[in-house]
Amino acid sequence: MTQLWSDFIAQLNAGKDLTAPDIQSVLNSILRDEADIESIKVFLIALSQKGESPAEVIALVEELYRHAAPISIAERAVDTVGTGGDGFHTINISSTAAVVAAAAGARVVKHGSRAVSSKSGASDFYAALGIIHDLDGAGVETTVRELGIGFCFAPVFHPAMRFVAP
Repeated sequence: MTQLWSDFIAQLNAGKDLTAPDIQSVLNSILRDEADIESIKVFLIALSQKGESPAEVIALVEELYRHAAPISIAERAVDTVGTGGDGFHTINISSTAAVVAAAAGARVVKHGSRAVSSKSGASDFYAALGIIHDLDGAGVETTVRELGIGFCFAPVFHPAMRFVAP
């Protein structure tokens, strides 16, 4: 663990928020595979225990967008995002809601991945329905245009996250 990471973790353990540049620096080192797994674990635990501030979440999202594969949808669309696993082994409610919303006429671009802490992740849900769930940007754009719904498989659209999660 580098001194910079140790300083950030100490700041979080003291209950202090990180600045946007600081938290983006940490995320960049993770996404470039420059951080060891133990440092990532300790950092994420410290951040979670302190509680993520809105400014920290915004900084992380903005940085993730900079690393994400682009997609262009002509019309406004909604995303029914879930929790990423509720730990209670319930059905995949957000993916079901995406299908219902699209059937009701909404344009939906759902994103997600495989199950981690529940029985069914979003990609598992769509695969079980026989829906191709690992399309690239052009494929998702086509399904949204033609069917009103598309699925962005996280490993395709956020490839740098492979250093953080399976």
